[in-house]
Amino acid sequence: MNHGYSLFSARTGAPIARLRPVAESNRVEVLWWRRDAWGPAGTFGAVFDLDNALAFIADEPAFWIPGLRHAHSPIKDFYQGCVA
Repeated sequence: MNHGYSLFSARTGAPIARLRPVAESNRVEVLWWRRDAWGPAGTFGAVFDLDNALAFIADEPAFWIPGLRHAHSPIKDFYQGCVA
């Protein structure tokens, strides 16, 4: 059973987000790292198709440390590089 795919900061190695596949669909649940465990992103969680999940992570300030975020987030740069 696949419990998901974790995304880590290339700079610090810190966990950023986890994408957990939703059974019987092409959607993923987005989780974020809080204290010492993965938890739902937002009050009610967040479920998207993969493209929208990556865009959500790139644009949501809660995934990034204030003051250390660059004009282009690593995920946004990666994501844009994958789009044909």
